[in-house]
Amino acid sequence: MCSSPSPPPSGSNSGIGLQAALEVARRGGVIHMVCRNREAATKARSEIITTTGNDVSVAMKGEVREEREK
Repeated sequence: MCSSPSPPPSGSNSGIGLQAALEVARRGGVIHMVCRNREAATKARSEIITTTGNDVSVAMKGEVREEREK
């Protein structure tokens, strides 16, 4: 079981972020995916569910970054 049930992996629709999300899902955690590309997020979410059997993931479109001061 995952000790922190809802860690938010960054870039969870590809690369190392997806691998982190897969591992969290394998351990029973909830994945909160915030991705700029809804199609990529949906595909990654399907992969997470198919690979781990954990269907407790949420994919939403958005941007997670700080705005620079002007």
